[in-house]
Amino acid sequence: MLGRGIFLLVFLLLPASQTGHMLCQNGYELDSTTNRCIPVCSTPCCNGICTAPDKCECLDGYVRESDSICLPHCENECLNGYCIVPERCACKYGYSTTDGKICQPICDGGCVNGFCSAPGECTCNDGYSKLNATNCITVSTAGARILTNKTLLFGLIGTSVLLLIGVVMYIFRKRANSGLEMEEQFGTYFSIN
Repeated sequence: MLGRGIFLLVFLLLPASQTGHMLCQNGYELDSTTNRCIPVCSTPCCNGICTAPDKCECLDGYVRESDSICLPHCENECLNGYCIVPERCACKYGYSTTDGKICQPICDGGCVNGFCSAPGECTCNDGYSKLNATNCITVSTAGARILTNKTLLFGLIGTSVLLLIGVVMYIFRKRANSGLEMEEQFGTYFSIN
């Protein structure tokens, strides 16, 4: 690969034409500022230098993509991003970089007792369990919290069942008492069905 600013120029001149102008071989053209023949690439070299007819050499830090296109190269391959110039990454949405080389996921508010494994997603360290999107608590604390929540749930269910039983008993008593009142009033027995 050729360094920046280094050009391989081929000076192949043909004898002067009848008009007195210099002529260049096929694939070369006359540079009017230097009065020399330079190579011509039918498709301009992107991030490279035309070193021979239709032959591009990439600049330092670039790698060949096609005959005329050289792309920037990043050693770390820009995981979660794109190499925009040699050794400099632009990150995908949800990722950021502080050094231009490594794209890290973003978790707003950070991850307590864990690490940001994807944009907005925390993964807990060993021995920790997820409390919410950004906080992890020790497994023993998590177990106690679950036990407390189950106790509260069972207590709520038990209270609801007792309340329902009380309402049903109240209704039956009310009906039974109204049947007794009717028996006393009319002197007959009424069945409640």
